Amino acid sequence: MPVLVIRHNGVASNTKETPMNGRFQNFFISLKPFGALTFNLLQLISAVIGIITTSICMSFIAWLLQFQNWMVPTATFFLGAMLTLAFVTFFRQDASIQWRGYIYTNSEYMYEIHEDNYRHHTLTAKAEIKAVDEKVSLFTDTYRWTGEGKDEGPKVISPGHSSLGKKAKYKGQNYYYVDLEHELISGEKATIKTIQDFYDIENKFDPFFSRTIVLPTDRLMLHLVLPKTLPLARIIFSEWDTDGPWGRLFGKARAQTNTQNGEIKKIQGKIDVRKVNIQENEISWQIIRPKIGHNYEIRWQYSVTDTRSNVTSILTS
Repeated sequence: MPVLVIRHNGVASNTKETPMNGRFQNFFISLKPFGALTFNLLQLISAVIGIITTSICMSFIAWLLQFQNWMVPTATFFLGAMLTLAFVTFFRQDASIQWRGYIYTNSEYMYEIHEDNYRHHTLTAKAEIKAVDEKVSLFTDTYRWTGEGKDEGPKVISPGHSSLGKKAKYKGQNYYYVDLEHELISGEKATIKTIQDFYDIENKFDPFFSRTIVLPTDRLMLHLVLPKTLPLARIIFSEWDTDGPWGRLFGKARAQTNTQNGEIKKIQGKIDVRKVNIQENEISWQIIRPKIGHNYEIRWQYSVTDTRSNVTSILTS
């Protein structure tokens, strides 16, 4: 993502889910927007009751004390508070979730740094989505790259889908849009695949690969393919409660790269690294039902000093 920012709730489990459990899970996930709307309406009703009660009390005190000049400020306060409340309730955008009419049943991101040219990187993304609204025909995703040089933009490679032109930038994120070329009905699924090449001409990348969860997602897979000629000194897996420098560390683990199977050792907090696989310089991390709003990051460091070994960081959201 690429918003690789996304968001959901859930706890990984080693138990095998039955199809019935899976249907119930997807049903409850699809109800989340309605639950959020209900919660916001209850908040609105509570706030309205508080504003009305405060205004009535102020008006009563003004009448009781015969301070008629309080009546106009009280009425102004009441009107302003109601308008502000309505604006905040109905026009704000919750930063932790972006509703697009679909959820992710599976999202896979593979980031490769090419052996023959350390400045050439490729991101391959596969998003399996399920519509939870009617007439879903647009897929939206975002990404942020720390390198400096050439960004060729995502190319759509899934059959029956097409790109809607150049990417747009907003608040540091590069947005791109894929036309599904037909409207999905509620419950219908689609698989979108893209590939993207980067060239870090200025050698500016930061060696990490991450994704932030902005939509309900059943499964997230982060896969790194690094040059085998560059031995790894350290691999760090981190989970943050939000994206950006203001995020709080939720959990952290380190891979022992000097062991045969890359033994994982938890350092801090709660983090699910049961589905981490390290084979030579290939690293994969599978997260079942990642939490909405959380950022999942793989950061690495080479054991050699070589200007060519600067690794790009691609932050998807």
